[in-house]
Amino acid sequence: MSSRKLTGQGDNYDSELLAQIWSRLLSEHWRADPTAEYRIKIKFPSRVREKREATKFKLFIAGGLAGGVAKTVGAPLSRATIMMQTQAALGQQNKGFVHITSSIFKKEGFRGLCKGNGIDVLRSVPMTGLSFLTYGSATKVLEERSPFTRKDHRIIQAMLAGSTAAMTAITLTYPLDLLRAKVIVSEEKTTLVKMMRQVLAKEGFRGLFQGWPAAMMASVPKLSISFTVNESVTVCFGSE
Repeated sequence: MSSRKLTGQGDNYDSELLAQIWSRLLSEHWRADPTAEYRIKIKFPSRVREKREATKFKLFIAGGLAGGVAKTVGAPLSRATIMMQTQAALGQQNKGFVHITSSIFKKEGFRGLCKGNGIDVLRSVPMTGLSFLTYGSATKVLEERSPFTRKDHRIIQAMLAGSTAAMTAITLTYPLDLLRAKVIVSEEKTTLVKMMRQVLAKEGFRGLFQGWPAAMMASVPKLSISFTVNESVTVCFGSE
């Protein structure tokens, strides 16, 4: 019985001595930096969010600039088209594209061909920027929360995201599009603010969305097809 107790006490003493030696070795070995070999680089969520926000901002700016440049280049054609579409409703004689363009140039000069372009750029920059921005966000949602992933259903994903982007951008910028058309066909010299006051006074806020359903039916498929064709071409060329 006494031998067992002695053996037990000896074991306890040896274990305590080994623990002290081990702790002393550890403290001497890692005295400079005990966590140097175990450090892990961690990307904090704030930095990830900053990168995402920067990407969204770049998409918005790039899309907006592209839309502004495109509308400025096509401004003369755009005004002539609107004049041709509204001449019958205004009780004017039907005239061709060349006649309308030449008559505008003779009366108002080159600036006349660009009438309403400032409003159009003001509408196109946010519209195109919102299209790209919403398309990227919609694609991400479809990728994470729907069966239409980029890997398995790339074209369907592009169609759905493109339609969402088009509906969002057109709805938010439609009042500017309507006011631009009214400014162009107006025979009197007017501005965006004056025209908006006139519409609000006569028809109220709903007047700013007159013709919105027709614009949606015309523009949503167009923008959706644009994004879908872009994805299709990307697939054909095998690039990401």
